[in-house]
Amino acid sequence: GAYYAAAPPFHTEAEPAPRRPRRNAKDIIEAMIAEYRLAPGCAWVLRSLPPDRQKVAARIDPSGQADPSAFVAEQLEHIV
Repeated sequence: GAYYAAAPPFHTEAEPAPRRPRRNAKDIIEAMIAEYRLAPGCAWVLRSLPPDRQKVAARIDPSGQADPSAFVAEQLEHIV
């Protein structure tokens, strides 16, 4: 009795496990490429960056830009 009562709760299918609060840079970059429909060349450069540079690139915010691909490409010049 008492042993089972003290067991920690477990997650069921209906109850998703808690997500990590921070996504990695690769996931953020993939979301940016999809959300802003970045040009293939721009997407390729983002994906080909080494991990430390991807972390910097993940902070680029193209929201509100008339041409998100051009904006990201311009920002990448400062990173690469």
